[in-house]
Amino acid sequence: MPLSRPTLTENYPVEVGTDGSSPRETFAPDQTTAVRRWKVLHDERLMAVPWFVGYAELYRAGGPGTTVTRLERLTPKQYLDASVDEGVTPDDAAVSGMYAVAVPEITQHKATGKNLSLKSAGEGTHARYSESVLSVQYEHVPFNVLEDSLVPAAEEWRRCVWLKDATHTMETLTLPGGTRRFMSNTGGAGTSLGTIPYGTVIYIPITRYVLAWELLPAELYQVGSTTPTAWQKRVWGWPADTIKPLVGRVNSADWLAWPKGELLLESVKPIQRKHPTIGLSWTMEVTYAHNPKGWLNAYYIATTTGTSGWYYASSYPYSWYDVPNSPDDHGLYNVGQIWRVFDPTG
Repeated sequence: MPLSRPTLTENYPVEVGTDGSSPRETFAPDQTTAVRRWKVLHDERLMAVPWFVGYAELYRAGGPGTTVTRLERLTPKQYLDASVDEGVTPDDAAVSGMYAVAVPEITQHKATGKNLSLKSAGEGTHARYSESVLSVQYEHVPFNVLEDSLVPAAEEWRRCVWLKDATHTMETLTLPGGTRRFMSNTGGAGTSLGTIPYGTVIYIPITRYVLAWELLPAELYQVGSTTPTAWQKRVWGWPADTIKPLVGRVNSADWLAWPKGELLLESVKPIQRKHPTIGLSWTMEVTYAHNPKGWLNAYYIATTTGTSGWYYASSYPYSWYDVPNSPDDHGLYNVGQIWRVFDPTG
């Protein structure tokens, strides 16, 4: 069934701030935070937590046991709300982009008496309440917060993904000499410029990007399962189903700021975290390596044929291929839709 979206009783929540205790804002060197106090019906206090903080689950249109249709998210509430904060707009840089991340305290409010029925069961009497007050903590988040309707199922990289790290280095790549040839794109199948010599080493300027994909349901990645999820099979491969891994491939088409053939999917690192509504959740740290010369190319030094430059390094049968058409196990690397790391669908 689709994600259950809590609907609180009409006229709730109500901000509790007449005494000046809400909101409370903190401006620190490393983070701006805020806390607001909201009153809800006592019986709806637990339902209000995901209503504020958000939730995520894998949606299966065909029911349990079927493939994942998409990742559904109940997005967290933004700190600034035009219906509440008159005269304040989300353009105020210091507090814009803050979302509810936790409910550190729920206090009971407006007692209506004692629950005497519990006393006969030997549990003593308990106070009964009609309302509760939630202290909701808001922080800046480094990623886009978008509703399901704004994001196609195959484009989850548009939300909850952020650039965690970028490093620059110069690396060497030793080519498989004698078994490959430099191929130019002239002629129908290309033109050979000669065999790659043994011991050929090329120097490549590399930039590595680590993209963090946050707040993922626990069932996306099954630890120790004999039957991995469809997403796991796609990322790391599954020979039993003839599925080859995305890890180790380069992008078959332009994606974000990277032209085709220049981005190598090096690794996907699962990190288990805790979340107030998801429970155990995952963060996936996805590492891409960018090579501006193209991962399928090698540098050719002209002696008697052609012009020096970067050319497609082809194995037998020797042909030139444009990046999207390069067959598996033919170029220096295989190609694929490496952005589908962020696609949980089956």
